[in-house]
Amino acid sequence: MSLPDKPSNKSDSSLDEVTNFEQVLKEVEALLQKLRERYVQLQTAKQDKAELQQRQHQLQTELDQVQEQLKALAVNLEGSLESSYQEYFWQVVRFVGLGFVLGQLLHGCIR
Repeated sequence: MSLPDKPSNKSDSSLDEVTNFEQVLKEVEALLQKLRERYVQLQTAKQDKAELQQRQHQLQTELDQVQEQLKALAVNLEGSLESSYQEYFWQVVRFVGLGFVLGQLLHGCIR
């Protein structure tokens, strides 16, 4: 009676081995799929990083140009303000001087 048990044990153990192999194979396939997805994510992230770095460089260049334009405008505005202030200064000197002279003449006429 022990003879029939041995063949069934072999078939059961080989069936268990096949089942275990299939299960391990499915796990490996799932891990491989996750690895592929992660690889795609990394490649996408690398492309995004490169694009963002290029955009950052473009924006920095544009920012530098805008700062240069602002400096040029500031210089132009300072120059125009100085000329207008000079004009006002001389008008004040002229009218104050004229007022002083007229004041002295009136003071002299009163005495």
